[in-house]
Amino acid sequence: MTVVELVVVLVLTGILAAFVIPRFVGTGSFAERAAQDRLIAAARYAQQVAMNKGPGSTVQLVLNSPHFRIDVDGAALALPMGGTQGTLSGVTTNNVTVTYTPLGGTSAATITISGTEGSRRVCIEATGYAHGC
Repeated sequence: MTVVELVVVLVLTGILAAFVIPRFVGTGSFAERAAQDRLIAAARYAQQVAMNKGPGSTVQLVLNSPHFRIDVDGAALALPMGGTQGTLSGVTTNNVTVTYTPLGGTSAATITISGTEGSRRVCIEATGYAHGC
């Protein structure tokens, strides 16, 4: 191996290290993204439960930072991920209660997720559709 080849290999390794290592060292932004994904999934699940229960039932997504739960007629529902209450690790949120109609609609709501690396939001439209915004 010549000196020129050695220098090229060292330069390429340095460039890769400069871009790759920071992606694995900091995990703060993952907490906000994970919380956003969990809340979107919980909101969509609550909407499905409301549509399956039909008229006469009250289905709510209750967010009391850092926990969330789905209530059906005032009782906590078992969540697909286990237990009756989910926890959002490493973040804080505003406290919100979203009540779904039997057709899956609701009053529009915005949930703000704050962590060490910034914030994210979950928007729940009047139709009940939940998404990152």
